[in-house]
Amino acid sequence: MGLLPQMPVTAEPTKRIIVNFGGYSNNPQIQDGEMREMLNMSSDQYPYLSQRQPRGLYSKKYDKVTNIMAWKEKLVIIANNGTELLYDNKHIAFLKMTGNKQIAGVNNKLCIWPDKVYYDVSTNSMGKIEAKFTATNESITFNNNSLNITSFEGNTSFKVGDAVDIAYNYDSKDYSITARIEAIAGTLITFPNNTFTDVTASAPSTRTLTLTISRTAPDFDYVMEANNRLWGCKGNTIRSCKLGDPTNWNYYQSTAADSYAVDVGSDGDFTGMANFPSHLVFFKEQCMHKLYGNNKPSSYQITTMACNGMEKGSGRSAIAVDGILYYKSKIGIMAYTGDKPVYITSSFKYKYNDAVAGTDKLKYYISMRIRGTETWELFVYDFAKKLWHKEDNVHASCFTNLNGRLMYYDADTGNLMYAIADGTDNIPEDDRMEWGAVFGDFDEMVENKKIYSRLQLRFSMEDDSDVSVYIQIDNQDWQMVSHVRNTRQRSLFLPISPGRCDKFSIKIVGHGRCIIKSLVRNVSEGSGI
Repeated sequence: MGLLPQMPVTAEPTKRIIVNFGGYSNNPQIQDGEMREMLNMSSDQYPYLSQRQPRGLYSKKYDKVTNIMAWKEKLVIIANNGTELLYDNKHIAFLKMTGNKQIAGVNNKLCIWPDKVYYDVSTNSMGKIEAKFTATNESITFNNNSLNITSFEGNTSFKVGDAVDIAYNYDSKDYSITARIEAIAGTLITFPNNTFTDVTASAPSTRTLTLTISRTAPDFDYVMEANNRLWGCKGNTIRSCKLGDPTNWNYYQSTAADSYAVDVGSDGDFTGMANFPSHLVFFKEQCMHKLYGNNKPSSYQITTMACNGMEKGSGRSAIAVDGILYYKSKIGIMAYTGDKPVYITSSFKYKYNDAVAGTDKLKYYISMRIRGTETWELFVYDFAKKLWHKEDNVHASCFTNLNGRLMYYDADTGNLMYAIADGTDNIPEDDRMEWGAVFGDFDEMVENKKIYSRLQLRFSMEDDSDVSVYIQIDNQDWQMVSHVRNTRQRSLFLPISPGRCDKFSIKIVGHGRCIIKSLVRNVSEGSGI
């Protein structure tokens, strides 16, 4: 007996409505309302889909900016490829070393690495974090706790409280002493009692020799301020300066003000650091080192957690907001709350490097380079809604938050920008900003062919805006099915029909402001033929 003919399915069409538009996702299967690609979209009007807000221009006049930081409610800029320091829009000093700079402020001193210099805002003067004085073949008087050096008079590089190294050779013997300066009076430098006991007991107190006094600071790859101390790390070493004094890194007097140093045993170099609310975090690619304590070095404790640590080259991606630390690892963006970091970006299409991030306390902005290319992409994560949106290809090389407003430097245009413009900003973008969204495949999770009798897109447009809708059926070429240009604000219902197919996708692109409010599709199941 032959097979009976297959009968068509006659069920009434099912209406599927999208009224909650999600964010960016490139998972193998994504939810209704999520998008596989987007340009200049935002979560601001969630559950509706809308464009990001325009950006504001802060300044065009700074060339080759390598770092910015808000400090004491004013803007610090490292410009001209790392060779110029500006503060509050004023030139402060030229710097010797080129390239990226680490900057951090402690009390009134803005400190810059690797130059090891500081700007004192209280005196409007530059100073050196390190200091060195050498008396060459000079007659020097040694006492039990002091040195009298004629050529030292007028020296301003050292101060009372400095921990210094004193080195000299006498009678073919090298002497090296570390001591704290207790007083400076002209040519006389006073130290704690019995600093020079061995020297004065075995030889006359006045002798001719070459003597060096130095105050040194470590080399660092990363620097930050935490708890009135400057912290730095490089290789396997973590260091902090004397409490409140970034010029002293070897101050050990068994007090709460002491400097601090520790070496860790993990493989690889440090890749970044962050100030978490309950402890400090020092990253490597495969782990993090957590330092706890009550700001007294003798109480500091350090633990190690194996995890997806910070990726090398993404040291500026760490941002802490409301007790969560976000950063870029080799596998994507992580969220750390004190336990094991959690991966929050399984949906990204590409692998990325060289991430730089900032926040306005509502969202996490991160600019990253697509691995193996010179293409940059800017993503935004909404903390409250837990949604990712892609804005555009801005290469933001540094971020800061100045007086509550997020700023970044656009490495392609050379402009210092506000991430969101206010009513007073110059807005360099076209009023009719280009935008777009590509939704995931609509296949209803049904094996048979589907018949789509109607699609309905509901949106509102502002003056002088336009919207184009494209459909891709069963992976064929995109076809425009509608184009609307509006000259006044109103809502439109746009019927579009893909017909009979296995699956289809929708791409919506436009210019100007538009809010997409719902997407409705009527579908019935057809035969498997």
